[in-house]
Amino acid sequence: MKQIRRGKGPSAQSGALSVVLAVFGVVWTVFTLRMGAGFLALFGVFFVVFAVMQAVYHLSNATGKRRDPLYEIVDTEEAREENAAQGKPPAPAAPSPIAPPVAKAGMGRYCPYCGEAVQADFAFCAGCGRKLPD
Repeated sequence: MKQIRRGKGPSAQSGALSVVLAVFGVVWTVFTLRMGAGFLALFGVFFVVFAVMQAVYHLSNATGKRRDPLYEIVDTEEAREENAAQGKPPAPAAPSPIAPPVAKAGMGRYCPYCGEAVQADFAFCAGCGRKLPD
C-alpha cells in the first residue's frame, strides 16, 4: 500500500546553489564598487547575507540527522523498515476508519480515516494522504 508522507525538503543541491549565489553577490559588490556606484553595492551585500543564510540552512538540513522534509510517497513496508532501522517505534499498520462528521448539504464527502473534508474528484485525502475508497 502506498502512503504519502513528508519527504526530504531543502537539499544539498539547494545549498550548493546558495553558495553560487553568494559568490555572485560578492562579484556584484566588487564590480559596483569599482564602477563607483556605492548604492548598488548595498544590494550585493544584502544578496550575500541572504545567500549565506540560505546555504547554512539548506546544507545543515541536508546533512543533519533531523531533516525538515516536504512530501514523498512510500510503501508502507518501506516506511516500517526505515523506522526500525532508525530505532523508532513502529507505526500502526492501518488506522481504523473513524465516523465522518455529519455532512452539510452540498459539502461533498469526508475522509474515512481522518475526517477531513475532500472534494468528490479527489483520489487521496489532503489531510492524511491516504487513498480514499471509491
